[in-house]
Amino acid sequence: MWRLPEVANAVLLSALAVLVFVPIRYVYPSRTVTLRVPTLVLGAIWALLVLVAIWRLPATGGPWLNLSLVFPVYYTALSFYLHAQQQTD
Repeated sequence: MWRLPEVANAVLLSALAVLVFVPIRYVYPSRTVTLRVPTLVLGAIWALLVLVAIWRLPATGGPWLNLSLVFPVYYTALSFYLHAQQQTD
C-alpha cells in the first residue's frame, strides 16, 4: 500500500522474520497486566483502521495507513520496555 521498492519490502519482511526468533517476551494483550486496557483499546482501533484501509482499496490516500502504524510501534516499544524492565528485576 505504501508502494515501497521491492528491496525495501524484502528487507522489512526479513527483519520482521528475524525478530520472531529474538528471545524477547512480546506483549500478549489480554494476558499482560501492565497497560492492558490501553493496549486492548489501541489494538481495537488499529483493527478498525486496517479494515478501513482495506475497504478503501485500491485508493491508498488519506491518513489511514500512517495511523495504522501507531499500534505496532506502541506494541513493539511496550514489549521492549517490559523486557528491559524484567531484565533489571
